[in-house]
Amino acid sequence: MACTRMELRALFLVLNQWPYETVGIAFEATPRTLAQNCGVNVVRAMTALQGKHVNGENAWKYSSSLTFKTAIESACLVARIDDIVSGRD
Repeated sequence: MACTRMELRALFLVLNQWPYETVGIAFEATPRTLAQNCGVNVVRAMTALQGKHVNGENAWKYSSSLTFKTAIESACLVARIDDIVSGRD
């Protein structure tokens, strides 16, 4: 998924590329963190995962729209919690 987002970034003007690049980087954060926590070689694990995505091997069982909706809702929740903890209204 992250590879696809990074490829989509190349299709847009420079000013419109940053959201796609940011989403691509964000999607790589979860598997990278899981690999670090499991104690495996992060570079090898990420390279293998990206290779599978390039070959079309992915394990998406849910629709992309549901995944994006859940990710956005989670990010909003974290932002709200951060505002509450920091004392902002």
